[in-house]
Amino acid sequence: MTWVQFFDLLYEALTRKEKDALRNIRREYEKVARDITSELGAIFSRLADGKLSMQDVRTVRRLQRLEQRLTASALRLGKYNRTVISKLLDESYELSYGMLAYALDMAVERTLEGKSPGLPELLALNDENGIEKLRLNQSLEKSRDKVTKGIQQAIQQGLTDGATFQQTAASVQRVFEMDYNRAVAITETEVHRIREKGTNDKAQDALRQGIVMKKRWNNVGDERVRRSNKANHRTLQGQERGLKEPFDLGFGITAQYPGSSGTPQNDIRCRCFASYEVEGIRELSIADNEQALLRDYEAWKAE
Repeated sequence: MTWVQFFDLLYEALTRKEKDALRNIRREYEKVARDITSELGAIFSRLADGKLSMQDVRTVRRLQRLEQRLTASALRLGKYNRTVISKLLDESYELSYGMLAYALDMAVERTLEGKSPGLPELLALNDENGIEKLRLNQSLEKSRDKVTKGIQQAIQQGLTDGATFQQTAASVQRVFEMDYNRAVAITETEVHRIREKGTNDKAQDALRQGIVMKKRWNNVGDERVRRSNKANHRTLQGQERGLKEPFDLGFGITAQYPGSSGTPQNDIRCRCFASYEVEGIRELSIADNEQALLRDYEAWKAE
């Protein structure tokens, strides 16, 4: 297979891992939303006319207790998201780095050092991951605060307006949906950045060992590829650079690899990826489907 085909398969494997994590996060949101909605339903079932009212002291007290439980649920949800996304960051970096190490080992006629990151990469990764995870924690804390305040406002508005259960439950569901979408954006942005860093780090490691490589910008080729007056990733397709040269993103912006420009219009929810190629070696003698490739990679890693 070609190098581009190899990176297509790697992209699929990494994307599947990301989708699995997002599916788990989605289930957790749905569980918390069901619990909150169920408690709301229990409160409404005790109302004579099925509507919230500030005059019903007992109802107000029940809602206050519900808001306290809501805060605890938001904290638990934030902790769960942080755990899942942090694990995904680590696994995505390891797979990106390791898979390119495997491909290089199959491509060149000598054994290279570094099936996994060495001390320099690990030190740099720990520093950068510390920054990434600090930024992740800050984003998730903001998200937690927003969902807590959003649901409190939905309930308070229901009290003010005399809302029905269906109206209040719909408002609460919208808050959870918006927060889940924020979690998706955070996950896609941070994981994309770290997995692109993984392949670039291994390519830089190979260069230090005398392997001359070039890199190529790839978009995913669908209608969602961004094209705006601030960022146009459609025109970047196929752009090639030497390993040390940055990609030219236009508008005076450069990046060593997708997701690393430092500009939100280019980096947030970017799905582009860089592929790498050893100069003079265009074909790889490795498995040409994802399942077999991952199996062979795991066997090679265990040697």
